[in-house]
Amino acid sequence: LEGGYNLESISNSMVACTRALFGDPMPPPASEAGTGDGEAGPAPPAHHFHAETVERVRAHLAPFWPSLRAPGEEVVAQASEPRVPAAALPGA
Repeated sequence: LEGGYNLESISNSMVACTRALFGDPMPPPASEAGTGDGEAGPAPPAHHFHAETVERVRAHLAPFWPSLRAPGEEVVAQASEPRVPAAALPGA
């Protein structure tokens, strides 16, 4: 979530993220064209790095959030041993 110290912005971001996790439909994008008609033009395509990052995060969280699963995707959660960076261990 991002919003800095703008409480309205961070509140809106939290609501949007929570709705997405529950599988609610996305709201229409705000108009960026500044035409005042409330209609947004098409969004530019996401950069491949960002699209790949979002997909990795979605796949990682899908076992725990059914709304993040792709249609027909069956996910089996696998327990993994937590990894602690060496620098975080006592005496490191």
